[in-house]
Amino acid sequence: MRTALSSALLPLLVAPLALSLQLPLIASPSLHDAEPLQLVRATLPAGALPQLRAAGADVWHAAPCAGPSAEASTSAPLCARIATSSCAALARTLAAPSLACEVLHADVAALLRDQQRNATVARQHGSSPSAEFDDAYHTLEQLEARVHELAALFPSVVQLESIGETHEGRPIRSVRLGAARSKSGKVKPAVVISAGSHAREWIAPAVALHFISSLLASSAAMRAPALLELFTIIVIPVLNPDGYAHSHSSPAARLWRKNRAPNAGAPEACKGTDIGAGFPSHFVPSSNPCADAYAGRKPLEAAETRALAKLLDDQAQNVVGFFDLHSYGQQMTYPYAYSCDEALPDEEDLAELAIGAVRALRAVHRSDFGTGRGCEALYPTTGTAMDFAYEHDVKWAYSLELRDEGEYGFLLPAEYIRPAGEETTAALRYALAFIARKMHL
Repeated sequence: MRTALSSALLPLLVAPLALSLQLPLIASPSLHDAEPLQLVRATLPAGALPQLRAAGADVWHAAPCAGPSAEASTSAPLCARIATSSCAALARTLAAPSLACEVLHADVAALLRDQQRNATVARQHGSSPSAEFDDAYHTLEQLEARVHELAALFPSVVQLESIGETHEGRPIRSVRLGAARSKSGKVKPAVVISAGSHAREWIAPAVALHFISSLLASSAAMRAPALLELFTIIVIPVLNPDGYAHSHSSPAARLWRKNRAPNAGAPEACKGTDIGAGFPSHFVPSSNPCADAYAGRKPLEAAETRALAKLLDDQAQNVVGFFDLHSYGQQMTYPYAYSCDEALPDEEDLAELAIGAVRALRAVHRSDFGTGRGCEALYPTTGTAMDFAYEHDVKWAYSLELRDEGEYGFLLPAEYIRPAGEETTAALRYALAFIARKMHL
């Protein structure tokens, strides 16, 4: 019998919807579980994904099996990776005895043990701005210390700000690179890069820190000062600091996804909102607060969502570009995420940038990334920051699903931080230069 139930999924014991679906209990991957949690790859029939998400199943990733297309995104089967007790349990949940399903990792806890060792290394290294910083995942406190060190090293370039405060009282840190005004006194266009909205996606904050460090090193060496002269770059390394800190608190919390704000009337284990799905852009309310994908009952419920929305919509900031870093899946997508039915006036420009950016990315470590509208490259998703940004006059709005394609998923080993950071930095540099050319800066 399992001894450590996931804090995100424990409420399935009491959630009526989950009981009605007879969803098998999914245990947190404790280091001592006798019956390991498995990561499986399954082909889901059309309509199964919302059913699983509403019930609180831990769906790690899903995309059309046939590849990106508007038709595939709505009616064709989805290839999904799901954390569950077994393929048989998943088949019973969906009442699909012939479900195509295979085990990718028979013991997710083994992957957690590897990351626990990496976390120990990170604590030993502390927050020193050395070359080893990219060699391990770091706690929120260590990331905070790192950006303060960079601000001290580059006081004329780096400005630390807080764009809001979380439920637990933590600042939502932004790192502003470059002056807000040009030498002529005009407000420069700003590009916002956000990471860490989903707590368990540790690679995204790590890549954001790599990008900051790389850009500052290039600026100091006078190799690429033009980007900081043309743009103000605002990086939010961890949009969800409460959730990220919680995901580092214990192995049982490693796969936590949401923020940590309580939901009225829900058990303690049903805390949190998916802050990446709570923007007022075709928002769809959720009914099950115990689900990992719970978006809230109304848009902008989460403090983190409100903070980012305010920044993107602030005309004084002159935001022209937005890049939302996630994992995993190796995709660079652009609007719309919610539907492929609506015409996209800027599709040619958006696609051209994305294709060039992933080409620049691939040149670094030969990683293959796909591109396309979010609704077709992945699956239709409502209330996203990308769609919100685009609908609020931020033309160059993108979501990047970083490494990998599913071998490790959210438990990507720390040895991939550096290559992921290097290739993503190349893509972002290309994107910034592309925007500058299009804007005739």
